[in-house]
Formats: sequence, structure tokens, C-alpha cells
Amino acid sequence: MARLMSCSSRSARRVFSVVCELLLLVCGCWANTDCKLNSGSFCACTVQSDGSTLDLSPISKSGGTPYFQGIKGAAGWHYDYDPCAPFVEKNCKTKDVLICQGGAAVCGRDTSIQIEITGSNPDKGTITYGNGDSLKNVPRKTVVTFTCDSSQEGELKFTSEKPSGTYNFELTSKHTCLTKPAPPPPSTTKTTKPPPAPPTTSPHRTPKKNHVSLGTIMCICLLMAVIVYMAGGFGFMYVKREARGLEAIPNFELWKTVPGLIKDGAMFIVQKIKGLRRGWGGGSYESL
Repeated sequence: MARLMSCSSRSARRVFSVVCELLLLVCGCWANTDCKLNSGSFCACTVQSDGSTLDLSPISKSGGTPYFQGIKGAAGWHYDYDPCAPFVEKNCKTKDVLICQGGAAVCGRDTSIQIEITGSNPDKGTITYGNGDSLKNVPRKTVVTFTCDSSQEGELKFTSEKPSGTYNFELTSKHTCLTKPAPPPPSTTKTTKPPPAPPTTSPHRTPKKNHVSLGTIMCICLLMAVIVYMAGGFGFMYVKREARGLEAIPNFELWKTVPGLIKDGAMFIVQKIKGLRRGWGGGSYESL
């Protein structure tokens, strides 16, 4: 009983280990993927794993005017936002502002930008802007969740301020769709195939087909039967009968007599052969 419980415990540990590995694999497939900002850009990035690119410059304005203006938020606040070009407003006077709250506070700067693509859905992702003005000794930040929609030029909505000092928006646009890298051009180099080798078989003979003979099939079946018999019988004797050593071999008493039976049969055949030889070598006739 103790051995059975030990075997069950080991099996349970193996199953648990396999389940954990599968969960890690699934979580890895669903994890978000970083999109690395391109050099000199605040809104264009490249996914390192597959080379896909994202470029929000079509929904941006230059000249210090934000693309999205007067986006209604909570408590009567309005927000201005530009994904690519910093702008200057009343109390957002530094040259690195990308999101401003009603001209009163900076909610995100171009000095802290992180773009992630959702692992389970590449048509979605997030842009996080940090280093905003302090609110209760904590820097403000903004999280823009974007969704690819080929029918929208660019629509921005305020969703919440949770937790305090973190401003959440939803951006829907055709410009938030990932662009897959172009496939490599087909090779123009022509490869010359060598001429086929002449046949090695005689033209007057039909080459033999390789096939498995009936004897081979019977030998394979016999071998499989022996393996199943030995493995199943050993397991039954070991677990149910608690036999150990040679006694765990199925029908051990029968197999123990096989060598003696083979010896007796061989001796019987030898004696028969010797008797026949004596009969042939006599060469005498019965006297009348």
C-alpha cells in the first residue's frame, strides 16, 4: 500500500509539472509585446519579434497645435492630446507636452512613452505616457488604449481616471493598425538540375518491389504478444500478488520447467537416431 501511494504521489507530481508548463506556455502566448520607438519619433514603433510597424503620424499636427482638442473628461475637465508633436498651452508650457488637462496640468510627456501590443489581439494595444505634473506627490500619467478600425480616421474618448492621477482614453483609428513587413522578393537565380541518372536495373527485368512478407508480420506480432504478456503479467504479479524477484515473472513455475523439457526432448531425438544407426549397421541375415 505504501509503495502504491508513493507511485501515485510521483504520478501526481508529474501531472502537476506538465500542467504548469502548459500554463506558462499559454501565458507566454497571451503576454503583451513591446513596440520599440523608432529613432527620433514619439509615435512610430517596430515590433522586434516580427518586424510589424505602427505609425500614428497621420493623426498628428505640427506647429504647436494638438490634433485632438477639447476631449470631455470627468468633473468638467477637457483634454488636449497629440500622439507625435509636443505643444504648448497656458500652464503646459514645457516643450515636451503631449497631453494637457484643460491648460492646467501636464498629464504626459514625450520623455516617458511605452507602446505595447496586446498578445491575444494584435489589433489592440496601449500607449502609456508618464512624467506628468505631480498630483499628491505622484506624477500624473495617461494610458491610451487603441483599437484598429479601418473605418475610422481617428476618434478619442475619455473613459476614466482610475486610479487618481491616471487618465484613461480610448483611441480608435485606421492608423493604429499594424503594418506587416513586405515579403522578400522571389529569387531570380535559376538552378540547373542535374540530368537524371540512368536506370540500374536490367531492361528485361521488372524491379522487385519492397514489401513486408507474411513471415515478418507474424514475427512482429509474436514479438509484440510476448512483450505485452511479459509486461502485463509482471505488473499484475508485482502489484496484485506483491511478488518480487523471479517470482514476479508470469507463470514462473511453468517457465522453470521449460529447460528440462527441452533437454528431455533433445535426448529422446538423439536416442532415436542412435537406434536407427545400429539397425542399419548390423548387416546380418537370419539363419534358416
